[in-house]
Amino acid sequence: MIAYFYHLYLIHAIDNSESVSGVQENLSRLKLSSFNITRLAMLQIPFWSLCWVSMDALQSSPLLYGGVNLLVFLGLAYLAYWLYNNLDVDKMDKKWNQFMFSGVEWDPIVKSVSILQQLEESKA
Repeated sequence: MIAYFYHLYLIHAIDNSESVSGVQENLSRLKLSSFNITRLAMLQIPFWSLCWVSMDALQSSPLLYGGVNLLVFLGLAYLAYWLYNNLDVDKMDKKWNQFMFSGVEWDPIVKSVSILQQLEESKA
């Protein structure tokens, strides 16, 4: 929820009366915020596996059913952790990043990273 409130804050921080570079910097931060919210959403993956747990099956066969569900949960937890660590705009040359974040929706976000880096370099 904090990430979503930060996203709303960034939306309201965009002021058309600022300089072009200031508005571009705020827009780039907003686009990167979308990317980071997507990364945070990956951490929800293992909890979706708990939606399918049947209490009746768990009571009738706790070791087998519970063990399989625990292994699935732990596998998805590792996958979510790996995705969170490896999905990064700085690593866009990797195949998994190009697979996950390619297309019409994500191309402006990737481009905004380079714009934000150029703006930060010009300030230095």
